[in-house]
Amino acid sequence: MTTLYEVSQQRDQGEGRPYNPQTDGGLAALRRAAYKARKRAIALDGYVATWRDGKIVYDTEP
Repeated sequence: MTTLYEVSQQRDQGEGRPYNPQTDGGLAALRRAAYKARKRAIALDGYVATWRDGKIVYDTEP
C-alpha cells in the first residue's frame, strides 16, 4: 500500500510542487459535478442551453 508521504515524494519530483489533498483532484470533482448537473437538467427539461461558437445550442445528451 502506498502511503501519503510516498505519493507526495513522487509528485514533488514530477511536477515541482508538493501533493496537497485539499486542492488536488478539485478539477476532477468540478467535472463530475458539472456532468451530474447537466444530466439532471436534461432529465428534467429535456435539454441544456450551451453557448458554443457564438450561438446558443440546445444539448440533449450529457
